[in-house]
Amino acid sequence: MPATGCAQALVDFLCRVWLDEISVPAATAELRRLMAQQVFTFRMSADLRTDTVRVSGKTASFLHLRHEIGVVEARSGDRVVIAPDIDLAIGAAARTAFEALRSTSGVRAVDPGARRSCGG
Repeated sequence: MPATGCAQALVDFLCRVWLDEISVPAATAELRRLMAQQVFTFRMSADLRTDTVRVSGKTASFLHLRHEIGVVEARSGDRVVIAPDIDLAIGAAARTAFEALRSTSGVRAVDPGARRSCGG
């Protein structure tokens, strides 16, 4: 199954949890409470540091796949479910940093066939 299909299924699941459509309200309320206490939501909430936003989430891995899913809620009651592609985001950040370094320091791309030790 493509990663986008998995992400969409997770988003649909959490939407149903937050709307009490997947189980009895007491059970979905408990799941929301537990997700709100999740310790490892810092990747999703890193740029959302404010007292007016609450992030409830869950991280998991299966084989080489890492999943992260969460609900970001504003004090107003507005909310959005997110399922970021962490690996893609890390790769994009590395590419952006490398391109910025390359454009400011005159570093050229290295021949992919060349091997060079970086110390150690």
